[in-house]
Parts: sequence; C-alpha cells; structure tokens
Amino acid sequence: MKPDARLGTLEEVRARYGDATRPIFDRLRAVLDEIDPQSTETYSPREKAIYVTLGRGKMTDGYCYLMDQGGRYVNLGFFRGAELNEPALEGTGKLLRHVKVRSPEQAESQETRRLITVARDHMLELKGRP
Repeated sequence: MKPDARLGTLEEVRARYGDATRPIFDRLRAVLDEIDPQSTETYSPREKAIYVTLGRGKMTDGYCYLMDQGGRYVNLGFFRGAELNEPALEGTGKLLRHVKVRSPEQAESQETRRLITVARDHMLELKGRP
C-alpha cells in the first residue's frame, strides 16, 4: 500500500499497540496489502489507527480502518459497513461497522479477506471505478 504520513508514521502507530495486538495489526496490514496494493494507508497515531483509502479522503475514499481497542483486539472497521448487509459486522452507527479481530489467525482467515474485498469493491462501485 502507498503510505500517507500527513498525520504520523507507521512506526508511531505500531508503537501504540500492545504486545497482544501488534501481531494482529501486522497480519491485517499484510492481508490488506495483498488484497489491494494500490490503496493508500494513512497513519493516525493519536487514534492508534490506520485508514485504508482509494484516494486521500478518510471518509470520502476510505473503505476500512484498523484500530487498537485497549490492547484486547483490533477493530477491522468499514466506513460504509452499514451498506454492506453483512451479518458478521457489528455496530449501530449510521454508516460505520466493524469486526473484532482477536488473533493473527483470524486476521488471515478467508472470512476476513472476504469482508475486506467486499468493502473495497463496494467503494470502487461508489466511485464509478471497475
């Protein structure tokens, strides 16, 4: 993925993750890069998060994010998750939904890969891209 360090660096975000969640974060990033190497990742150390986008806008171009949740698990969030009609996703907000990733194995699972692909394809469709 292409880095966007306007808000911070990858190293600053990784340093905010605990020993239990850093391997999950690393595996999720590897899966995201494998699925969509052309996307952009923006680092936000303050939020302990990265945002994966098709452009530079978090809410306008973003399709997912990774965010540490108190060192217990990593939220794999989807900016337009409510539009995906995916029962595995949690949340009650207008648009945001997430899944709690609790292990590196879950990060690499076929279900996780499928959810990321569905979210990316949905954003591509919204942007009028093939």
